[in-house]
Amino acid sequence: MREALPEILAAIDDPATRARVVALAQELESSEQRLKVALQAAQLVSIISQDLRNPLQTITISAASLERGPSLGEKQVAAIDRIAAAAERARCMVRDLLDFTHAQIGGGLQIARKPIALDLIVARTIEEFHAHHPERAVLVEGSAGELFADEERIAQVVENLLSNANRHSPPGGAISITLAAEKEILLLRIHHDGEPIPAELHKQLFQPLQGGNDRSIGLGLYLAREIVRAHGGTIEASAEGLRGTTFTVQLPRT
Repeated sequence: MREALPEILAAIDDPATRARVVALAQELESSEQRLKVALQAAQLVSIISQDLRNPLQTITISAASLERGPSLGEKQVAAIDRIAAAAERARCMVRDLLDFTHAQIGGGLQIARKPIALDLIVARTIEEFHAHHPERAVLVEGSAGELFADEERIAQVVENLLSNANRHSPPGGAISITLAAEKEILLLRIHHDGEPIPAELHKQLFQPLQGGNDRSIGLGLYLAREIVRAHGGTIEASAEGLRGTTFTVQLPRT
């Protein structure tokens, strides 16, 4: 564009039109530079995130090994548990950063479908959640059955929604999960108590890098939405009076 600009301007007689063409060319060049910087930053994030996986796995394995050691006192066990919990939070952040990079510049998230049982995925994810949050009650009602989907990705959706519910509900408050099937659609609802999220903020919830804190980088709900969309489903938030917030996921069976 830069090389052809003088020839283009020479063919334009109107000064106002020439000025607009110059302005557009400058804006295009600026946009290209910003895109180049963004791509380089995203590639750097992807490389760093992948490099962090191995040391985090080493920390997790080492913490588990120490916990099985003999004659550990209460303080030592608590310290090991904190190490394991911190490593798990870091692992989730790394995974979310990698997924975010792939969703933005890598052609979307990779989905590997196979027949899976949604009920079993929810039960397994709750078990893993309780390992890090034993004090939090999670109530499950109903049954959904099977669908043709990516097992790891659907578990990631449940995990992200549980983590979100844990962060935004009062201590000791229950989290409830409802499973159901309606013809060719499976329903997953996760509700948590606490102050309901205003309706005008519901769409903003699923934007990337929103609502992060010391335990989150604000990608959980965004990635949950991207995974659900990749499966041809929908996810939305709703609030009823003072009873907290509900996230409803609809997934097609096939």
